[in-house]
Amino acid sequence: MAQTYTKAELDAAVASAAAKASQQTAGLFLDQMKALMQQQPAPAAAPGLDSAALEAAVSKALANATHLAPSGNRPTPKAPSRGPEEPLFIPSGIVGNDDTELAIEAESSEDAGLADAAAQLKKLRKRKPR
Repeated sequence: MAQTYTKAELDAAVASAAAKASQQTAGLFLDQMKALMQQQPAPAAAPGLDSAALEAAVSKALANATHLAPSGNRPTPKAPSRGPEEPLFIPSGIVGNDDTELAIEAESSEDAGLADAAAQLKKLRKRKPR
């Protein structure tokens, strides 16, 4: 059976998932940044660059950042459907209560169909020069 949620519960779940994804992304970003910093020496043009201070500043900035989805790609939530407010009109002549017998005709053909087409394709393949 499907479970229903209130708008507040859904908003809280979305916010929690967004925060978790943001933290995971920030962690991966920091790990990659640390790896790059260890692989490459600091450029000579920045003699006073303190890598620990830079790492702390980036960590602080990413911790305070909020994850925002692009506004154009986010679907708008819809209210749950409860059906039409007024009764649906069904014409009385659609469903018959009598036992009317229907005459159904069926035909079958003895055409070669696909087998004939497959044979022709094989002939064409054999004629092709390679």
